[in-house]
Amino acid sequence: MSIPEPKPPNPPWIPLTPNPSVNAALDWYYSDSNTRVPIRDVSHLTDPKADPNIETHTFGLFSTCNKRMRKSIVRNGISTLFFCTSRRDSVRVLTGYYQIGWYYEVESGDFMLVANKSRFVHPGFRLSDLREYLGGYPIDNFFRQWKYIAATEANKLLGLLNTTPDATPLYKEEIARLSRLEPFTWSNVARVMRLPPQTGDLIMSQEQTITYPLEHIDIELTRECNNYCIHCSTGIAQQGDELSTIETKMVLESAKCLGLKRVGFTGGEPFLQPQKLIDLLEYTRKLGLPTHIHTNGRLLNEKNVALVKKYGSEVTISLFGSTPKTHDLITTINGSFDETMKGLRTLIKADASVSVYIVPMKTNLKEISNLLGMVQREGCKTVRILSLSPTGRALDKYDELQLENEDVAQLNNIFEGLMKGKEVEITAGFCTRLTYPSLTLLKGHEECYAAKNRVHVDAFGNVYPCTASSGRSILSVGNIRNFKGSIEEIWRFSPFFQFLRGFNSNPPEKCTSCRRYENCMSGCRVVVYHKHRDITIADPDCGGPYQESDSCTRK
Repeated sequence: MSIPEPKPPNPPWIPLTPNPSVNAALDWYYSDSNTRVPIRDVSHLTDPKADPNIETHTFGLFSTCNKRMRKSIVRNGISTLFFCTSRRDSVRVLTGYYQIGWYYEVESGDFMLVANKSRFVHPGFRLSDLREYLGGYPIDNFFRQWKYIAATEANKLLGLLNTTPDATPLYKEEIARLSRLEPFTWSNVARVMRLPPQTGDLIMSQEQTITYPLEHIDIELTRECNNYCIHCSTGIAQQGDELSTIETKMVLESAKCLGLKRVGFTGGEPFLQPQKLIDLLEYTRKLGLPTHIHTNGRLLNEKNVALVKKYGSEVTISLFGSTPKTHDLITTINGSFDETMKGLRTLIKADASVSVYIVPMKTNLKEISNLLGMVQREGCKTVRILSLSPTGRALDKYDELQLENEDVAQLNNIFEGLMKGKEVEITAGFCTRLTYPSLTLLKGHEECYAAKNRVHVDAFGNVYPCTASSGRSILSVGNIRNFKGSIEEIWRFSPFFQFLRGFNSNPPEKCTSCRRYENCMSGCRVVVYHKHRDITIADPDCGGPYQESDSCTRK
């Protein structure tokens, strides 16, 4: 076997010649729940915490075996060939192999090992279907870490994998996707959760996971929409099949077991899937769960409003301007303003529970005051202000649409004046209120509860910590379909969710001495990641740390 050049980075690596006559090892390869293919975790070139990063041929301690075995691999010529297996749908699956080709002796007398050859397939082979390759070895049974197989059987498996279409690029693509969260790794989870440093690559077990009830879930019924808003957080349409009604019910049922109290149906435009919406409203009623529907309002005729009334759903409608010109400019659909206003009036006439969502941006800044007055005159009693999220379609236009500091100050004065006059109730969630502190804090939003008591599931089954993050695929923690429609494993064991849950109670060093930390909790993680490409840090735009008497400033 030829040794690739150049050598792996950093230490002076020594080639390791394999012995084809010795047994090979069948390895139980753990993987993170937030990956599409079974890779262990987010590993980087200088990260020695995990297995050899076989997908990118970079190095790490070979942690699936002990020091004695590592020594035997180098000194005694035992197997350098390892077959990877993982569990999919409760069945053990063969997914690929790697071969150790380099070693480096560290000062402790231990060895660092790195692969120089690997191949992965997808979705893999069920071990129970490979008996003819394995000479009767009962390897479909559970084994804890690894077990040996004879060289003859190992060569058969090599032949099978080497003649199967190579999916290694898919594995590398997934590594790259996760690595864009750099430097977010299990080491960060260890720091935030105040675990010992050596547990940085720990797979969180049930005993080590604090119980967090999943109280709120937002589900996209469809990505299809009759608007094409320039700032939409869900972004462009995605390839693939959307979750069926049955799959969505499975998500809701599993969430109910985790403490679910409230469901939001969103999109796209949920009223473009009327039968699916009806079926799910009926199902949530059987589960005893209140619902709300987020819509652009264009399809709210008397029939659909009657449907809303029947199931007692709350409705939120997005309005982006006080004139057709501005609203239609943002939705990019001529006539959308008139249809949305007609839907709003139909809801109000029917005495339905309705509120209006407004997203301030440069495009509609001059009309926000008039828009709030118009909503009040129409008879809508509540308005919620939402911050522009750097996700979805807004991602490439964020700097163009985002308000300047002086614009924000102007809006805060407008909001404060309206609130004093009791002209309309204007609320905001925790993160939006960081920008507009004059607004009333929305009940149930006393802090950022992303991944703490709520999640967002998009139309294709991808799970996100919150709706604001849902248009940024890098922030997805996994897909429901990989877990038989259940959200339980993602909710309880996702490393990213673990990180978010521990972040606010264990803040970055900059925030530990700040007397005003509880006011901001280091800022919105989605915005911080967009601006600084690091989701683990304190918001660099904050001028803190502050003393109690200081006024908090944020760029």
